[in-house]
Amino acid sequence: MAGKARVYELAVEIGVSAETVLERLREQGEYVKSKESTVEAAVARRLRASFAPAPAPKRAVVADAVPKTGVVWSCTPTAGRQVRGRLSRAETTQEAGTARLEIAGDFAARKLVWDRYPDQRRTYSDQNGTSTITWSGRVPREAEALAASLCDLVTVGPGGRDDPNLVCRFALDWYTAPDDDRPSEEWERTETGGLVYRLKYGDHGPGERAEARTELARRLAAAITANPLLAQAKSVIAVPGHRADGSSQGEMVAREVAAMLTGVGLVTVTSSPRPERKADTTVDLADTMSIPGRIDGPCVIVDDVVRSGQTFTEVARAARAAGASEVYAIAGAKTLRS
Repeated sequence: MAGKARVYELAVEIGVSAETVLERLREQGEYVKSKESTVEAAVARRLRASFAPAPAPKRAVVADAVPKTGVVWSCTPTAGRQVRGRLSRAETTQEAGTARLEIAGDFAARKLVWDRYPDQRRTYSDQNGTSTITWSGRVPREAEALAASLCDLVTVGPGGRDDPNLVCRFALDWYTAPDDDRPSEEWERTETGGLVYRLKYGDHGPGERAEARTELARRLAAAITANPLLAQAKSVIAVPGHRADGSSQGEMVAREVAAMLTGVGLVTVTSSPRPERKADTTVDLADTMSIPGRIDGPCVIVDDVVRSGQTFTEVARAARAAGASEVYAIAGAKTLRS
């Protein structure tokens, strides 16, 4: 049994009960019988990772202390990430009695921050692609946290008239990094895109897919925690895949994300008929999904990949019909093909 571990040994190592380990393994699709059962090394690594706290996102902060005047805080996208779909810069400037948050970059990302603070004095410049919000005193920490999150996340777009049930859709990153100087077939996969590829495509074994799934779930959980809008969610909604037993990769990612977040429940969606291929954008998903029971408060839909976004749209409609007050959506990667 080289490389294998027994359930009760893992429970002692992690510091939880054997019953808790059994339950977590079953949530991850590993149907073990008892605490005496053994699991493969890859399964044990994934189990340990699921009990580890989600890493806090790194932020580029230029100053910890708040001087009386000047730039007191700023943030830009993590090094190496595409600016497309993100805030390219967020900066707080403090002056006597007032403070300004200036954000630059993607319009949809700027609009999210802009709409959050309708009672403040707001100005924008189409020419420079910037928006500025002014407060008396100092800029709220929540506003800076939201701006910092939008420097890292790809804002796929607000709901608006075309998608009234969704506040906004996000992705951790693009599947491939857009490069205007090269044809799209030569674009390289991003780091997140590589995780999705290992999870869904190519000749990868169950252990490698499971590790990719847990890492993707950890990153999604960290992004949800860091974003003040997503962090409000009381429920994670799993998007139904083509497998009726719930073993589609997107559904399993959502289950792991829900398990990593404190005080957040998992909601499953009933689809009739079950979607055969979510990638097929010619299929009309309107009115094909429903949620049994009721959803209270805000919720976030979680999936591994977002393409056209029509699946998010239909799940959001079902969530609102079930009582959700606000619906957000986040995926691991966004493809440029709709």
